[in-house]
Amino acid sequence: MKDPDVLRCESGSDSYSVIKLDIDFKVPKWWIAERANVAKFVVEQYYGIKVNYVNYARSKHGWHMWIVLAKSIDYCLYGKIKFMLGDDINRVKYHFMRQDFTLRDKFDLLFNEKRKYKPKA
Repeated sequence: MKDPDVLRCESGSDSYSVIKLDIDFKVPKWWIAERANVAKFVVEQYYGIKVNYVNYARSKHGWHMWIVLAKSIDYCLYGKIKFMLGDDINRVKYHFMRQDFTLRDKFDLLFNEKRKYKPKA
């Protein structure tokens, strides 16, 4: 019997090359700069994915962070990394629930509406 409270993750054709984190906590800029370095280290060393660069900006409730990857990753890994790096837990949970409604391309729906970010070429 399946546990309804356990996350179900089905890999699909969706891919992401920018990990977006919403950090709803107002901390000094140097904390975020250090967190960006830690995030880069975790993604590269633990997950083995090259990071081109990390950028961040203040948001209404704290900070937004963009981790720009050298290659695309699938939906499940994208969500797992967001969770591991401290993205809003409830938001990650609801995004995974959307896969039942074929809305995977809307993983960062609220984040994307708040701030448009175009990675450097």
